[in-house]
Amino acid sequence: MSDLTASSDTVNTRFAEAARRYPNRPALSSKPHGSKTWETLTYRDLSGRVRQVALGLRALGIERGDRVAILSENRPEWAVLDLATLAAGAVSVPVYPTLPASQIAHILSDTGQSEWQRRGPCGAGRGAGHQAEDSVPTQGEAL
Repeated sequence: MSDLTASSDTVNTRFAEAARRYPNRPALSSKPHGSKTWETLTYRDLSGRVRQVALGLRALGIERGDRVAILSENRPEWAVLDLATLAAGAVSVPVYPTLPASQIAHILSDTGQSEWQRRGPCGAGRGAGHQAEDSVPTQGEAL
């Protein structure tokens, strides 16, 4: 068991603590499609990407408690978006791309009103023109 207290035992706080303690250590490694070499992100790099995406989600109008569906294969961008969704105070809804369309539709409808349904693919509706807040909560503050 880590030295984190039970009250701070969330994905957000664990990630934030790892980024604080080990900024130069590898956090995520991947082999880009077609590449023979691995690319590695440090915790500092990953934390920076998460923060930028979280700010982007807020700029799109994502608010605390909103659901953000992530339909993607396993890849670094999935991890970044998942952590950024949590940092923005939203709820991540993972959807596996290998599922049949009917199951994907059920998952999306079962989550409540999705951002896709509210705004559509071009950002029309709620969130259009919405300004990002000056700051996004740290990963530890969001949940």
